[in-house]
Amino acid sequence: MNCIEGVSDVHDHIKAESFRTLLSNPRTLAFAQKIITQSYVECVPGYEDAMRDLLQRAFAILTASRDDERAFQAAVASLITKVFKKQDPDFWFNRLYQGYKRHFKPQDRFLKLQPLLSGERVLDFGSGNGLTSVILAQHGYRVSMTDVLDYRDEAAKALPFVQMDDSTTLPYPAGSFDTAVVFAVLHHIEPENVRPLLVDLRRVSRRLIVEEDCYGVPDDLQGLAEALSDDAQLREFVALSLQDQLRFLMFLDYFANAITQGLPEMDIPFEFRTVREWQALFADLGFEVHETLIKGFQKQYFNRSCHVWFVLDAA
Repeated sequence: MNCIEGVSDVHDHIKAESFRTLLSNPRTLAFAQKIITQSYVECVPGYEDAMRDLLQRAFAILTASRDDERAFQAAVASLITKVFKKQDPDFWFNRLYQGYKRHFKPQDRFLKLQPLLSGERVLDFGSGNGLTSVILAQHGYRVSMTDVLDYRDEAAKALPFVQMDDSTTLPYPAGSFDTAVVFAVLHHIEPENVRPLLVDLRRVSRRLIVEEDCYGVPDDLQGLAEALSDDAQLREFVALSLQDQLRFLMFLDYFANAITQGLPEMDIPFEFRTVREWQALFADLGFEVHETLIKGFQKQYFNRSCHVWFVLDAA
């Protein structure tokens, strides 16, 4: 495992690669197909063979179209409508995937999150369907949600929600919250907006808990040895070069959002960073990095990658 300090400039050209380009990289394609297939199959008991067949078909369609932009765009549209059938909520995959997003994932996230929360006032930034907030509220936390888009689940619509006018300015007074949680959001923020957003999160909350998909995990990260012993997918990931780790994160981000969820229009700037880069940025902005927790390729998650949690306190 190598963790090279200050690799962002070196890897900017990789972040500019398209999903179609990534499909033409044999190492990235092979690793991504292996991890996605393993993960998705494990998440659909009783549908394992159907899941393998669906993914084989999806990858065959994508690779067959990767040499032509027009054919590729048509292939993505066909995958969304004819293979994953995103317009049909009763299709077996959509039914299982939505059940996972509505029940298992928010509950699992809450169980891992609760010991790290400080105080009762919680901001769910980039709240999405809002179901993590629902569970927080059920356990007595005073939760507020904010996002640039409003696509809350019906179960979350009774909770306080403010839609943001832009992606960097939070619509709350200073010190409004004890803890703000930011799950898999920052890599979807345009690079020039990440710093001002974090500054504003520090303004409104005393503690910040961030989950990010990371690469370049340092050898001395506390808890890494234990995580590696229990997580074969993480072991394979950290054995890749830094470039291939980054390309896998990009591949999975596009596949999970554009294909699995049927959202090809989502902004995907691939603002991934190494663990050390995130730690340095947080410290530079005045946070104390209280804990860095390696969650790895979390079992029973459909879209698994090198998940890392940062627990930050306003210094």
